[in-house]
Amino acid sequence: MLAKKGGVGKSTLALLLHEAFRQAGKSVAIRDWDAQGTSTKALRLIGGQQAMLEGTYEVLLYDTPPNLEHVATGYAVQNTDIALVVTSPSPADIWEADEALRFVQANNPHAVARLIFGPCMNVQSPPNLVADDYPALLEAGLNDWGGISPLSKDYVNPEAPWPHLEKLGERCARSGFRLIERLAIYPEYIDDNWLDPAIAPRVRAMQTAIEPVGGQP
Repeated sequence: MLAKKGGVGKSTLALLLHEAFRQAGKSVAIRDWDAQGTSTKALRLIGGQQAMLEGTYEVLLYDTPPNLEHVATGYAVQNTDIALVVTSPSPADIWEADEALRFVQANNPHAVARLIFGPCMNVQSPPNLVADDYPALLEAGLNDWGGISPLSKDYVNPEAPWPHLEKLGERCARSGFRLIERLAIYPEYIDDNWLDPAIAPRVRAMQTAIEPVGGQP
C-alpha cells in the first residue's frame, strides 16, 4: 500500500486485507513503515501479526510512509508483486495518485498496480444497462443505481426499460443489500457548506425520513 499523502485510508486497507487473508487461512503479516504506526497499534489490539525481520509469510503487506521519496517506500515498491495506490476521489488527490502510479511503473514495471479509492467514494451504474451484472457490481462496491423512474422511460437509452423497483429490490436483497430511496444530493453533502440555509432544514428532514433502520442500504 502506498500514497503520496496521509489520511486516505492506506493503513485501514492494510488492516482489512490482513484480516481477510488471516480468515482465509493464510499466513499474513504487515510491515509497518508509516511513522504514525496505525497498523502496528491496531495489530496489537486484534492479535494480528507484525512482520518479523526474518519471517516468511504467504502474504506480506507493506504499509509505507506517505512519501514517495522515503527509502522504505522505494524498497516496498521494488519488492512487491501488487502495488495498491490508495487515494480519495477529489481532483487534487487524483493528481497525487497519478504520480504514485507513475512511481510504481518506473521502479517496478513488472508489478501489478491498482488504484484504490477510500471509503467515501460513491459508485453508480444504470441498472437498466447492466442487468446481468448486478451481483458482481454490488460485490465490487456499487452503492447507487442512479435515477430510476417508475413513470417515465430512460430518455438517454429508450431501448432499455427501467427495472421494476420491487424486482430490483429483490435482487439487491439476494446480495445482502436493501434498496432505498436517496435524494438528489448524497447524504455526506447535506451540510451548510453545500446547502442554502433556507432549504437545509427541509433537506435534513427528508433525509431522516428515508434513512434505513437496519441493514446495508
